[in-house]
Amino acid sequence: MKSDSGQGILTRWLKLLSVFLGALVLLVILRDRLAYYEQLKGGRPIIEGITAPDFELPTATGDRIKLSRAGGRAIILFFFSPECSSCIDQAPYWSALKADAKEDDVFLFGICRSSPDAIESFYSITHVRFPILMDDGDVIGKYDVKQLPKVVLVDHEGRVVFTNDNLPIDESLRIVRNKLEKLFASGL
Repeated sequence: MKSDSGQGILTRWLKLLSVFLGALVLLVILRDRLAYYEQLKGGRPIIEGITAPDFELPTATGDRIKLSRAGGRAIILFFFSPECSSCIDQAPYWSALKADAKEDDVFLFGICRSSPDAIESFYSITHVRFPILMDDGDVIGKYDVKQLPKVVLVDHEGRVVFTNDNLPIDESLRIVRNKLEKLFASGL
């Protein structure tokens, strides 16, 4: 009789353990989903591997650019300010990297919170001609931009594959160049 009650206790413990493990799996899934939605609202840092938050922003000339419409291409997002000396110094390097790639395979967009006049001044100082999108702060928040310049590389499937948080320009350029080469080799 003792063996029956010992077996009954073991069965109850195993059932309790399976319920606990099932609840734990659900909590992990819910935590990941919550982290994703917080990230879309700008509540968490942008990390490699997530789907890039979509946006639609105007250019200084009034055109509108939507990130998701650039599907099938790699996209470099260059967050900057026209008054930032590091941004002014780095912009030509990113522009040259884009120029080195096949024209149709990579888009480069600058994103800033500035007036069309400030953007025109930036163009005249840097001599770059990539499209600059004017943000009201929403996209900068979604991409968790805390320091400028910031570069985010989005692959042809819309996933973030690189962010340059606290990396020097030469290291960022090297990594982005390598990631683009791998994307092109895989048939971008």
